Amino acid sequence: DYLIEDIVALPENAAANIDNGASTFLPLLSYLLESQVLTMLREAGHEVRLHCVLVGGQALDDTLRGLAEVLVHLPDVPVVVWINEFVYGRVERNRPGMEPEGFEQTALFKKNKDRYHSLVRLPELRQSTYGFDIKQMTQARLSFEEAIASPDFKIMQKQRLRTTWGTLFTIMEEAML
Repeated sequence: DYLIEDIVALPENAAANIDNGASTFLPLLSYLLESQVLTMLREAGHEVRLHCVLVGGQALDDTLRGLAEVLVHLPDVPVVVWINEFVYGRVERNRPGMEPEGFEQTALFKKNKDRYHSLVRLPELRQSTYGFDIKQMTQARLSFEEAIASPDFKIMQKQRLRTTWGTLFTIMEEAML
């Protein structure tokens, strides 16, 4: 309840982002539905969009199920899908004897195509350089700006972070975020 109070108290034109992990996703979704939070926020004049992250590797099926839950239980809310290939690689299913299936080829995507505000693809990065720098930045709980200003990052690390931030900024602008 306190979180919603804080969101409602934000100044006009402010943006709020609730970033929660997989372990709290279903309880948060349940709370939003049970309390009709999103309806209340829209009626108060707020624009509501949900962002769902898809990642590759072992977590792909879990993240697809989470997106499917959002699409089923919140049918009138636009969704931004983040196809995050930064760390875990390609977001695609590999089945023996078949071509890899990316998100845009799935039944989930095709069935709900009109529900997506945008798809944001975060490209795969070389883990030994860019990936290492981003991991170091996120483990230190720093923003790009803070990491670039930090004496704890070397010159080339800062350059890679600048490059990555510029790429991300362009991607978000193209997705109208």
